[in-house]
Amino acid sequence: MKIYFLQSQDGQFFKSRGQSGYGPRWVEDMEQAKPYLKIGQAKAQITRWNTLFPSFGVPLLVECDVTVKEVIDLTKQVKDAKQKKLEKLVQEANQAYQEYLTAPEPQNWKDQPRINYKRDLAQKFRGLLYKIRESFKESDFDMNKIGLNALHI
Repeated sequence: MKIYFLQSQDGQFFKSRGQSGYGPRWVEDMEQAKPYLKIGQAKAQITRWNTLFPSFGVPLLVECDVTVKEVIDLTKQVKDAKQKKLEKLVQEANQAYQEYLTAPEPQNWKDQPRINYKRDLAQKFRGLLYKIRESFKESDFDMNKIGLNALHI
């Protein structure tokens, strides 16, 4: 695989600043420079610089070969992160459920703030349960290990 960089006549590399960007456009370090994966994109930038700024000179095209050094398998780390996120969701759902159970009951139909509070807690709990169920659909986690039996899903 090849990567292309633009280099000015004085040895600096082109760095794209993006829309409404700031900072230097030419940098000394190649690690900060903008890589182009296709030669056509790099050539278009060279043409643009030559057309808009003829006094600048024609930038040089630097071609680099990329080789695979090492392939890293992150399956275990990703699974652990998902497990941790799911455990946090279960903890939040347990907390929301306990909050719902301990919330004061409305005395009559005119007690609108308490009615709204109970309704909001119930919606929060249902939303967390939905997220937990969706997480279990796409994964192979053990429900007993996480502690979902208390939630009666």
